Amino acid sequence: MTSTSTWGRWCAEHPRTIDLALAILVLLATWTAHRIALDGNDTREVTVVGVLVTAIAAATIVFRRRYPFSALAVAVLLGVLMIALSAPPNAGTGSAAMVCLYYVASTSDRRRTFFAAASTVSSLMLVTIFLGVGNNLLQEALGLLAWLLMASFAGAEVRSRRAYLESVEARAVQAERMREDEARHRVVEERMRIARDLHDVVAHHIALVNLQVGVASHLIGKDPEKATTALRGVEETSKAALDEIRATVGVLRDAQDGDRSMKPAPGLSDLPALVDQFVSAGMEIDVRAVGSLRPLGPAVDL
Repeated sequence: MTSTSTWGRWCAEHPRTIDLALAILVLLATWTAHRIALDGNDTREVTVVGVLVTAIAAATIVFRRRYPFSALAVAVLLGVLMIALSAPPNAGTGSAAMVCLYYVASTSDRRRTFFAAASTVSSLMLVTIFLGVGNNLLQEALGLLAWLLMASFAGAEVRSRRAYLESVEARAVQAERMREDEARHRVVEERMRIARDLHDVVAHHIALVNLQVGVASHLIGKDPEKATTALRGVEETSKAALDEIRATVGVLRDAQDGDRSMKPAPGLSDLPALVDQFVSAGMEIDVRAVGSLRPLGPAVDL
């Protein structure tokens, strides 16, 4: 699998080298096929015109990526010219057209592929039947038809396979993007939850500190002793707030980095102590519980 992927990457990085090698291979195959007579017992002479025509036909393969339909049209016209010049209508006649047709089918939609295949097949078959040399023209035309159809079907299959892989890749990218969006959404939700938890932990202490400072400010001239008691309450409340913030942050830390000796986040079991703090500040509080006690989750309990 590694060698196959390496070869595929090399081909993708050197398309011109691949096209040039393919053009040379088609040129040699076409020359060899044209020299062999239909019965296989004789050879045909290679003429200057024949060499020129086959060389130009092979050259269309080099330009098929940039001008696919133009290269196919030139290859078909040269194939027709080969047959008109009394060349044997064998597989070599349509080799360049077959390669160009394969590329068109692998890169175009169905409508264009059908049009290109129909035009190529009809042109070469009709010219083979009416202008070809030999006694088995129908057989040669059917053979040429088979090669051209095979090239078009192979190109269409490659196009379908490529489209399928692209759709799979697109779905994978979309799924990854959705996972990233979901992760970001969860991070935002977690930050909001942490903010609410910290607010719940600290808000009542801040309110109590504000109340105690107000009492101390009111009593500082009338009753210094009570004002001092209120200020001591401010000290104790602020210390408790810091302890609970530290405990909440400790819960959010990693188990390896957190301090295991820290006091856990407060819950409903700490309600009596909270009430006592407000009562000590001079408030009258009445607590009533309805229903039976039951265990709660950490977030709900907090």
